[in-house]
Amino acid sequence: MQETKQKKKGFKAVVKEARQCFKRLENEKIWVFTDKALNEKLELYEKFSDLIHTTEADMDFIYEQIVNCLDLISDSDIKSIAEAQDLMHEGVDGHVDVYTANLTSWLASNIDHVYYLTRALEEHEPKDGFEALALAQYLAIEEIWQEVIQIIEGTLK
Repeated sequence: MQETKQKKKGFKAVVKEARQCFKRLENEKIWVFTDKALNEKLELYEKFSDLIHTTEADMDFIYEQIVNCLDLISDSDIKSIAEAQDLMHEGVDGHVDVYTANLTSWLASNIDHVYYLTRALEEHEPKDGFEALALAQYLAIEEIWQEVIQIIEGTLK
């Protein structure tokens, strides 16, 4: 009996497929899964759905960060997981809010965001409240982006 070998997808193909799981609602600022991802129960949909439901953060924020990560990878010359991980710090840093009002709004948007503020205070030594809030948001974004990269890596195997 002859086994059929499944052709491995390339890095960029997986990122493109992952990005196609999401769409922005018309006249809205929020991201959702595409109808195709929902109706066909794509493997990536299942993995991203797990990420969204197990991360301690606001769901709209998680969707947005997944898309931000996928877009950064798509729009760059990155061709491997290692390159994606190398770019992650810069990418995450570029998505942290710079205005205190936005950071306090982010903190207030979900009770679970206090978890990241606690981590920022315990793991780092912020010099003031702004730095503590920025670090908290950085940690939240970093966690989501790391998971996105792990999902891509798992899909490549």
